[in-house]
Amino acid sequence: MNAGTRQREPALSSPSAREETIEVAAILAALWRGKWLILLSLILCLAAALLYLRFATPEYRARMVVGPVSPSLAGPMPPAFTLPALLGRDSGGDKDLARFLSMIDAVSSARRLARNHGLLPMVFAEDWDEEKQRFQPPSGPLARLRDLLGLPGWTPPDAHDLAAYLGRKVTVEKLPESGLRALTFSHPQRDFAIRLLTLLHQEIDAQLREEAIARSEERILYLRERLDSVTRNDQRQSLIALLSELEKARMMLHAGGFHAAEITDPATAPSRPSTPKPALVLLIGTLAGLVLGAAAALGLGLGLDRLRA
Repeated sequence: MNAGTRQREPALSSPSAREETIEVAAILAALWRGKWLILLSLILCLAAALLYLRFATPEYRARMVVGPVSPSLAGPMPPAFTLPALLGRDSGGDKDLARFLSMIDAVSSARRLARNHGLLPMVFAEDWDEEKQRFQPPSGPLARLRDLLGLPGWTPPDAHDLAAYLGRKVTVEKLPESGLRALTFSHPQRDFAIRLLTLLHQEIDAQLREEAIARSEERILYLRERLDSVTRNDQRQSLIALLSELEKARMMLHAGGFHAAEITDPATAPSRPSTPKPALVLLIGTLAGLVLGAAAALGLGLGLDRLRA
């Protein structure tokens, strides 16, 4: 045992172990000497966090949940209505929902929102002149710099800009273990956040319904024309059956209700802003102050130690 102990003693007091101990002690000493620098960094970062909370624009996060239209809401769909030969495309709850989601940032959807509900002044309020009731080009150094650089001139916001805005701001999240999707949208005005999601669903669903009605009208007209030219009785009976089923489907399209996406949870938003989050901002400010202060204290303290050495 004594021999083993004597063999381990040199390892414990090896040069590398002593150097590690010295380095740790030097780091702790540098941090202690720079405690006022760390405190100053913490105060500055917390002040920056407080200033951010003071001047940041609060935003409210609206949320709506949609899913495939259930058969009870869509009505009994006749077999002929689902045939690609009649509708010109595959149809079904999941496919209709996918088409609905793909239309969120479509220019056609944005155009309907702008035309039917006048959303452009609300979305692009920074360029809207309420007194003159029109969009005004921005002024100031940035505008003059753009002119000097020969960049494209300013144009008032249109449906393309609104579509790009919706693509950036409206998020789609698939809910676990279901075919439902959660749509979210954030805006400084809580009522507008709720209203935009509601109108977005309304216009996209209406647009897809109108397209389906137009397709059914085209196919009804085609079947009627074919019926006038067909003389064989069996073929006429088949065309009459298809025409009858398609007319029933058209009636269901005109009946109203959800067409492509069913609202399972209407748009709503908490009464408190979702951003900024004061606790998170202050935590980040505290951590940033400590890390930056410690880094500055170590850099300054160890650098002075090396100079002295």
